[in-house]
Amino acid sequence: MTNKRKFAREEKVEADSDKIGNVEDEVPKQLEETDHNLSTDLDKPLSSLTSESIINHVQSIIDDMEVKRKDDETLIVEFRKSMEIQTEIWCDLLEKTLAKVYMKNNNTCQEKFQQLHTILGRISQLEQEMSSFKQSLNSLYAEVQATYPSLQ
Repeated sequence: MTNKRKFAREEKVEADSDKIGNVEDEVPKQLEETDHNLSTDLDKPLSSLTSESIINHVQSIIDDMEVKRKDDETLIVEFRKSMEIQTEIWCDLLEKTLAKVYMKNNNTCQEKFQQLHTILGRISQLEQEMSSFKQSLNSLYAEVQATYPSLQ
């Protein structure tokens, strides 16, 4: 993923977060306006209230609610998309961080394995030298015993 795409996605997430904050502020205001409109209509004299005006008013309230519900659905869809984008960004970051850690650990392990290989090579060489020394010492001992049988 390119840096430009990540930056654009991050800006989108911030914008969506701002929208969510705005919705939280707007909902109480909208409820107050609806209450005010209802009480204003109910304050009118009963003679001016007709069943048709009440039905129209109720229908407009229902229509407003439907519009707001659709807006809420749209907001949820946008929020879900922004969360998916944000999750992808964080997963990419985590993946890159883990890759760096793995590379560092691999380099460290490689160095340690090389040291171990060198040490084991030296041990093998010393074991061969010691085996050769033992054989030489056994030969010397056998010669000494053959030459000086009285030393037994």
